[in-house]
Amino acid sequence: MVLHIIFLLMVFLVPFPPAYLLYKKLPSETIVTGPFKGLNINLTGAFGGYFLLVLLALGFAYFALTPAKPSCEVWNLTGRLEIRPADPNMDTESGYVDDARIDVVPPNLKVGSSGNFTMKIIVEPGHVEGERDFPVLTFNVPGYIGSRLMLDTANPDIVFAEKTKRVRLAQPVILGRLPEETEEPRWER
Repeated sequence: MVLHIIFLLMVFLVPFPPAYLLYKKLPSETIVTGPFKGLNINLTGAFGGYFLLVLLALGFAYFALTPAKPSCEVWNLTGRLEIRPADPNMDTESGYVDDARIDVVPPNLKVGSSGNFTMKIIVEPGHVEGERDFPVLTFNVPGYIGSRLMLDTANPDIVFAEKTKRVRLAQPVILGRLPEETEEPRWER
């Protein structure tokens, strides 16, 4: 806030010395005329020069005070990971969730023992206003089939909250156990 006040003071005070010099050096018949934002301006003397310098200073201050558009946004993602045993009649295997790893291109995240996770993801703005390029998540647990999840706004199982920058997975990500090799031992002579 203080920086804004300093800029505004500079916008009005910095043009005074040049305007004074214009007043002393130029004849008092100096005229500034023309349209400005729908108004017809007709100024004379030093005030005309001061007005032009203030307009230049306001243009500079506008670009100096306007924040740059961010190159990325940070969103919060929440969801649940479930691991299913090879036998579909058994309950979910919760002991193996501790070994789970979620990879986001770039960073990775560990999953808690309950299977719940919360993470921050970096989202890049798309080429069209309002579109975003969300990252792809990969879920891996040793001994289980990995899963890739594209965070797509068209997916009904993913809830996007634009105002709060939150993404919630409505359904758990389910990983199935790799089939165990039940090969008979071979005896050779």
